[in-house]
Amino acid sequence: MPERALRFGVRAKDGSTSDTWKVWTNLGTGKRDVFVANRRLGKALKLSLHEGGRWHVSFHPSMKEKLFDAASLPPSRFLGQWDRVQTGSLPALLACRVIFPWSAPGAVARDVPADTIWVPTAPEPLATEMLVFLSNLEPAEVISGPKKSSTLGTLPLEGGGHIHIFQRVVELPTLPSLHGSPKFFKGISKEQLMEANRLVMWGEQPDGSIFFLESRVEADGAAT
Repeated sequence: MPERALRFGVRAKDGSTSDTWKVWTNLGTGKRDVFVANRRLGKALKLSLHEGGRWHVSFHPSMKEKLFDAASLPPSRFLGQWDRVQTGSLPALLACRVIFPWSAPGAVARDVPADTIWVPTAPEPLATEMLVFLSNLEPAEVISGPKKSSTLGTLPLEGGGHIHIFQRVVELPTLPSLHGSPKFFKGISKEQLMEANRLVMWGEQPDGSIFFLESRVEADGAAT
């Protein structure tokens, strides 16, 4: 399906990078739906921001059974669901944040799309934050983004309005405590957590926006 898309990531001075992320809208549907996903996760997991106000983080319908064994199969492909005000009723709405701590870059990215926008990684101990706004304003009407931010890019939506993406350097947010029993992808065990080298977290901010945090990780100690 044809689409309008913007891809981005962060890159350190030594050339190492984060994963790449994609924000896009499909063409020819007559809908102003917007999607956000990490490239390495592919179709496995994405954020869907539907024009009518139904938002969700979910696995792709065709991927859930491929990713999990029967014993660890989640009850639903939806990991989080929210009902928001219809985007057409507001001048602009902060929908999503993608956060890269200063330590996010790992190996040099390979085979990434040529149109990927690389942003310099934030200095230690800060983070780079990408803010995705859904807007009914024309680009010329958006004088500036949030405080200390600059424009990363703009994508027009079918039927009017735009996706506006801004970038800024911020203090690393305090992460929520993790609870519950983890579910592992097919063929993966908890012992293999010691070999993990990247992390993607997601959650809801107090302002109603959905955040993703992506970083390099180093396992320390025995898996429990």
